[in-house]
Amino acid sequence: MLPPDFDKIPPELKARSQWVCWRHDKSPVNPKTGGNAQADNPDTWGTFDQAKRYYLAHQGNGIAGVGYEFSFYDPYTGIDLDECRDPDTGELRYCARELLEYFASNSEISPRGRGIHILTTAKWPSPTGNQRKLPCGMKIEVYDRLRYFTMTGAHLEGTPTTIGPRQEQVADLHRAVFIKHKDTPKESGPFPTLELSDQELIDKACAADDGGKFKRLWQGDATGYATPSEADYALVHKLAFWTNKDRERIDRLFRRSGLCPDPVRLKKWGRLSVKTIEKALANTPEGYTGWRIEKHQTGAGKSDGPKDPASDIRHSKRGEEVRITLADVVMPAANFINLDMPPRRTLLAPWLLESSMGMIVGWRGVGKSMFAMGLAQALARGEGFGPWPGGTPIKCLYLDGEMVQADVAFRLIKLAGKIPENLFIYSDHYANCLGLPSANLLNED
Repeated sequence: MLPPDFDKIPPELKARSQWVCWRHDKSPVNPKTGGNAQADNPDTWGTFDQAKRYYLAHQGNGIAGVGYEFSFYDPYTGIDLDECRDPDTGELRYCARELLEYFASNSEISPRGRGIHILTTAKWPSPTGNQRKLPCGMKIEVYDRLRYFTMTGAHLEGTPTTIGPRQEQVADLHRAVFIKHKDTPKESGPFPTLELSDQELIDKACAADDGGKFKRLWQGDATGYATPSEADYALVHKLAFWTNKDRERIDRLFRRSGLCPDPVRLKKWGRLSVKTIEKALANTPEGYTGWRIEKHQTGAGKSDGPKDPASDIRHSKRGEEVRITLADVVMPAANFINLDMPPRRTLLAPWLLESSMGMIVGWRGVGKSMFAMGLAQALARGEGFGPWPGGTPIKCLYLDGEMVQADVAFRLIKLAGKIPENLFIYSDHYANCLGLPSANLLNED
């Protein structure tokens, strides 16, 4: 059993209060109390120094080492390659060498010397499917939450000493090893970050159509809820939407709310936060991104009577609203023929006109998708592409019905570098992740 080399443990991990000790049966220990540590309760974790002191004081009394608890709120993912190394010779399986070369990030030898731990800056794309046994006999496990890694500091020679950003590689591993061929991917990659401060976001939530309920909960009024836990969940559920499912921001805002008025309630929240937030996220199919399309209710059942159908749809972006009325687009046919409108522009001579449809046809693998995405980005930028000479930037919607998020993102970055603001994406993969029928996503509010 390798003893920990504390000096070689990555300093960025040492700086976080996510440390435990562990017994020979791998059960985690709270370094502050000596009791059992819990993966979903940060109150049972400690600082690196606390874990180090407890290990040194009890290493001859059942404590085997120190460990790092992965959390929803840190940026790290750990990859555990088990039964891949000969502890006597240090020889590695071929598949382990390939993975180590591919990830090229901080790696250390496991306590028994038979495995390797790879540390990366990434998020695992799925809450499940993180254990597999490969045909070569090596077992691979991947965690970014609710598990801890035993930490030895026994750096594997030939690998970097730093923890590298490897989101693309982690997504590739998930797709290649953990998703069955016939399965629908259930990735849950990072959601877009809102360009609103915390206070702006709270103000917007309070001003929404159902903002009264949010405002009461935010101010600490739990009237109407049977227990404090029910009120907590109600606020967290609303925060899940308004933060666009940002776990760290949900936790930060909840701790600021009136439902956490004192240290006692704050401590209780520390014990229940992970479960409460995950439950809320599971029941929140989509989050607020700054764009909304809201349909007003019409007809009977409202005290103020029917709404005018000519103002049925409202588009709003970050608080800026523009009303589009039916009168703007519906008119008598006799009026339509007298409209003074510019002719449609030729986007890609000779077959693609503005507001028309064209087809790109070719054998599999010739680059139809890359050409279509390149054309969409060129149109969005107003730049030339292939036979298109360029012109005024145009808003473009790229519809993808086959690739997963990581593939689309890779192609976007490869082709564009900086993504044009006029380019928008619809993805069947994202629709499936939301649990929505693919064909209906474009009709959703």
